[in-house]
Amino acid sequence: MVEDRGVFENMVRIPSLFLGRLHRQNGIKASRVRELTIRSREPMLFHADGEAVQGTDTLIARVHPGALRLRA
Repeated sequence: MVEDRGVFENMVRIPSLFLGRLHRQNGIKASRVRELTIRSREPMLFHADGEAVQGTDTLIARVHPGALRLRA
């Protein structure tokens, strides 16, 4: 979860995002979950496989352990 700290402070966080250190920033809370529900007052636009998708006011994301195999 990302606490909104204003435009400037959010911009300062960007390098940490790309360096894999975002979870160490103040106002950031990282958790491991199997399912996550996000609700909004308005329909949300989100990305699936790189494509923008117009959604509803609720987005449910599920993790399927072992479903994706990666090679280093």
